[in-house]
Amino acid sequence: MIKKNYLTLVFSILLFNMNAQELEQHQWKNRILIIKTKQDSNNVFDKQLAEVLSDKKGIIERKLIIYTANDAILKMLDFSKNKEIKISNVKDGILKPKENFEILLIGLDGGIKLKQDEFLALENLFSLIDGMPMRRRELKRN
Repeated sequence: MIKKNYLTLVFSILLFNMNAQELEQHQWKNRILIIKTKQDSNNVFDKQLAEVLSDKKGIIERKLIIYTANDAILKMLDFSKNKEIKISNVKDGILKPKENFEILLIGLDGGIKLKQDEFLALENLFSLIDGMPMRRRELKRN
């Protein structure tokens, strides 16, 4: 119960108006990658999204659900179900005033595994995930 509440709290803080039930459905099923920017157009955000979209098979294998948020729209990308969903309009405050870009990785357990404000190469993301204990167990089972 504590982890469930922790996950809800984390997402409530990160993405103020997002439906908590939407996020809770991922715990223990999916890892979540959140890519955020304050602007409608941001070179790092665009480059990061293109990087993630370049290996959908790798994203699916690692059970990643992608959330993108900019000043206007919050979306969920689920490649395993081949769907993109606009969740809501984004309120001000998804990033601290001095930040323009942020990427977060949330593990299966709901914990924050990575938080940074610069571009993340897909190779580095996959390496980080593949080094996690739960991912190593997944690989052994398969």
